[in-house]
Amino acid sequence: MYFYTTEPIPREEMPAYFFDEQGNFVYPETYTEEEIANFPEDFMPQTDAHLQWILTIKENLQSIFRKQTDVYIAGDMYCYLDKNQPNLRVSSDVMVVFGRPKGDRSSYKVWKEANVMPQVVFEILSPSHSKKEMKDKFALYEKYGVQEYYLYNPENNQFYAWWRDVITDRLQIELLIPDLVSPLLGIRFEIQSDKLHIYCPAGTEFLTRAQQDEINEALQAELDELRFAKKQALQQAEQERAEKEDLEKEQAMRKAETERAKKETKRLKAETEELKKVLASLGYDFAK
Repeated sequence: MYFYTTEPIPREEMPAYFFDEQGNFVYPETYTEEEIANFPEDFMPQTDAHLQWILTIKENLQSIFRKQTDVYIAGDMYCYLDKNQPNLRVSSDVMVVFGRPKGDRSSYKVWKEANVMPQVVFEILSPSHSKKEMKDKFALYEKYGVQEYYLYNPENNQFYAWWRDVITDRLQIELLIPDLVSPLLGIRFEIQSDKLHIYCPAGTEFLTRAQQDEINEALQAELDELRFAKKQALQQAEQERAEKEDLEKEQAMRKAETERAKKETKRLKAETEELKKVLASLGYDFAK
């Protein structure tokens, strides 16, 4: 079976889909029709739970490392291990690579990535995963330097973790007593009676996209309410300011009118006095 080959094989034994018309190696980015026809048991439909777990782990990890430009995270992508052995490849449900830039890739070719292997991989068991496939994957992960390997079966709620032992350089099973914290990712795993719970380094639990959307909608509704209240307050303040300005203008006009009336009265009084003086000079007696 060539779907997951754990050892190099002679060129003449490689399937035709690893070569172009000129005989050069090609590295398929997805499953070929020949693979699906020859190994139909490996291409059974995925379950909703399987796909949901892949998305949840991938998207939450991307959120955790969103500010780090040298952490690449991918899901359900071929990782080609040897330029001259395209049969040596593996497709992890989620893989994390430290030391490589973010960016879109159709497949991960180790020799084009400064020979940096994924350090952390996640597998979510589904009916499409055969025992042989998982055994071959484990062999590749152990042989090619994966540091942390996590396996979860949503159907029976079983979780397994392997970390690379610095002395033996082999993947060694780790126990959750009562939980487990990833040395490279900083996330915490905890098996409860309902399912596996994963927590960010900050302590918040991994959320599905639907759960995050629900929280975002609630936050957006709260934000909209605050914005509406702010708008109402601003409108009220503007109305009060306008009313105050109108009142001040009215008071200023009244004051100006009063001052004008006073000046006019004073002017008329002065003119009257002047007129009296003129008339008095003409012999007119105001006392009579």
